[in-house]
Amino acid sequence: YVSLKLKAVEYAEKTSKEAAARHFSVDAKRIREWCGQKDQLLEMTKSRGKKKRKRLTGGGRKALDSDMEEALFTWIIDLRSRNLRVSRKMIRQHARSISTTADFKASVGWLRRFMKRHSLSLRRKTTVCQNTPADC
Repeated sequence: YVSLKLKAVEYAEKTSKEAAARHFSVDAKRIREWCGQKDQLLEMTKSRGKKKRKRLTGGGRKALDSDMEEALFTWIIDLRSRNLRVSRKMIRQHARSISTTADFKASVGWLRRFMKRHSLSLRRKTTVCQNTPADC
């Protein structure tokens, strides 16, 4: 997909942005955006490796209260470092209590996205470990 964008940018540079939009069947606005992102797209093709990305980093909706999310993340890490249990319900309650936004609800969907943004997962600790082959 990145290669298509770069081909469209090259075509637009040779002809015009409108002609490129017609040729690649996209809006002229997309061609203008891609022309503005040309350096980032070229960088992406160089450093891409095996990972195939369709979007540039930094896109998407931003968090409403990033300071609250950062404080909540450090709170979770602190509890985990002290080997204390952290549940989804605890996270939602603490988020509501420290939020500065009046209408913040800390919904289940928000919690799922928050955990995904910060690469968190809640799993039960196992107490029984497997024996190594030398122990058998």
